[in-house]
Amino acid sequence: MAGSNIILDQHITRVYEAMNLVQSNHPSCKPFCESADGYARQEAVVVLILSSKTELQIQGASAYAEVIAQDCTTGSGASITTPSPQVQAALYQRVATAAAPRLAPDTTVRYVECHGTGTKSGDATEVLVLSQQVRSPEVALYAPGCGGLAIGSVKSNIGHTESASGLMGLLKAIISLHTGRLPPTLHYSVEHRSKQCEGLGDGTLHVVTEEEVIEHDAVLLSTRLALAVHISKPLSKGCLCGPLIAPQELR
Repeated sequence: MAGSNIILDQHITRVYEAMNLVQSNHPSCKPFCESADGYARQEAVVVLILSSKTELQIQGASAYAEVIAQDCTTGSGASITTPSPQVQAALYQRVATAAAPRLAPDTTVRYVECHGTGTKSGDATEVLVLSQQVRSPEVALYAPGCGGLAIGSVKSNIGHTESASGLMGLLKAIISLHTGRLPPTLHYSVEHRSKQCEGLGDGTLHVVTEEEVIEHDAVLLSTRLALAVHISKPLSKGCLCGPLIAPQELR
């Protein structure tokens, strides 16, 4: 399974700039930030090798992670930058429901790798839906730690790789769980959090701004794709994912 994004022409960039989707003055993504003004386009090529349990046993090989559950949505809101809260919430609930029976009874989600592009309306919708999921008595999989459920976005570290961005989020989540270290989300501070991102100011959610030791049972990747992945290492019991850069390279 592979994803790639190669920028060979500036035409699409100019179109995105006209839509206020891409910014060029400060080429970086600033998710969840009041100064977020669009995302920075970036290139990437990502490859994941998929194999069945039977094939691994025959080869005597091991895997980084196991896909437990997956779902996706093509539903959208008013525009490409304005996702539907209802569709996003339904996606989270379906994946949590499908994954729960295959995870240990005490497995919880304490970190979410967000889509987090640095577009105000998109970030606000994502954070709103996540905060509602955390507060919902019907969704017991989320377990906010001190300061709330931790969230972050690899796009703040490397930019938005567009068609490869989902795999970049998955790879970050897997590497973070294997190394036991969660890299910081850059360009964000509590003082400059977006006023539109409900849940960041009331303790329901918090953005990871410093490298953290990850002792979580599970991680969720928030995008139009959601996967439930089990990490094959005692450090963590599971990973709910849906983008691979070593944490020390993400600063």
